Parts: sequence; structure tokens; C-alpha cells
Amino acid sequence: MQQEFAKAVGVPLHELYGMSELGVPAVTPAGVTPLPGSIGPACPAYALELRRTDGSPCGPEEAGELWVSSAALMRGYWGDPQATAAFLQQGWLNTGDVMRRDADGWLWFEGRRKQMIIHRCCNICPQDVEDALMTHPSVDLAGVIGIPDPVNGENVWAYVTLRPGSTPPGEAELIAHAAALIGVRAPREVRVLASMPLNATGKVDRQALQRLEPLASAEATDRSRGAIPGGA
Repeated sequence: MQQEFAKAVGVPLHELYGMSELGVPAVTPAGVTPLPGSIGPACPAYALELRRTDGSPCGPEEAGELWVSSAALMRGYWGDPQATAAFLQQGWLNTGDVMRRDADGWLWFEGRRKQMIIHRCCNICPQDVEDALMTHPSVDLAGVIGIPDPVNGENVWAYVTLRPGSTPPGEAELIAHAAALIGVRAPREVRVLASMPLNATGKVDRQALQRLEPLASAEATDRSRGAIPGGA
């Protein structure tokens, strides 16, 4: 999508990362050629750390939760001391976002910790699956969620809307298209929607997708009961 935008308008996209709790701690610098998919290096006056779940620091190219310290940090969540204590610790904010840092100090977004899909002990970022599906010429928007499964932990389910006037692809075609790009992270099921639920900021509302089909978990369970362990 970034390449399509740059080709259409002749200007590259410079990505950034920000939260209302702390401002903008990372951005692709002006005058520097952006790296598609990277949010850039840390901004001045911000300290960024990548930590494992046990709090220890991550190594080079190792994905971990992003913690940020800065004078720009909020004091706390209004009227919610429990949330403040959970996310704000000793001057550091746990963003809940999983990142990795390359050798040049540029950050790469891997996904939200709470939204990660755990399939057979493999962490799958919904955004990666959505991006793969949206490269199909008929797909307009894609939303991906994890459906609980007694064998696999969670299965990857995708919802898509189609471009007006496009030829509707079959489910198998969409799954194969995604698999060619991201391998085993491809969705097991794909549903076509008339419209995609969006949140207040215009992003795909994954929570709404979780509520969209309440029988999805039951259906996945029924299928897995007849599945062969270790199968796709």
C-alpha cells in the first residue's frame, strides 16, 4: 500500500509511532529515505527499551514489548489507579506493542501483545495477515482475529470486503494467495463481508469482528475434534 501511494502521488510515506499517553517517540526523519514497514528510530528526548515478558532486555533483532520513558509521559489514567499502576512503572510506560530494533536502531512494529494470535506456539500478528490479503486485487479491506481452538490454541480467521466491480474470489483462492506470501500464518477461514466494522479512528475494529460471528469458536472446535494433530 505504501508503494502504491508513493507511485500515485510521487511522495513517499514517512511512518511514525505515537500514543496519547506519551506523544510521538519514534518517526522516520525528514530528508531520510523511509524503510517501508519501519516507524523509524527514537525521537530526541525519548528513551525506548524492548523488554521480554519477564522484564529483561531484548537482544538485537529480538521482538519484545516497547517501554518508553520521557518527560512527555502522562501522569496516569484519570480515575483509574489500577490501570496506571499496570502500565506506568518507575517512569516507564508499557505500550503493549511488540517491536524489534534493527542494527541501525530503526524500530519495526510486530503487533499488539493482546492481539497476537497464538497458533501452535507461533505468534502471528494480525496485521501481517491483513497486509497479505490486501495485496489480492479483489480485496479492499481485511480484518484478522484468532478463534480459540482446542488443538491449535487459536486459528487464524479473516474477514474481507471486496473492491467494487471486482471478480469475487473463492475462499481457497484467498487462502492460497496469503499462504504464498506468509506461509503457515495464512488464515484457515476467510469470510466476505458487505462492509468492514471500523473504530472511531477508521481502523478495522477487531473486537467487533470477534462479536460478529459468535458461533465461530464453536465451529472451529467442532472441526478440530476431527482434526489430525500436527495437520495444517
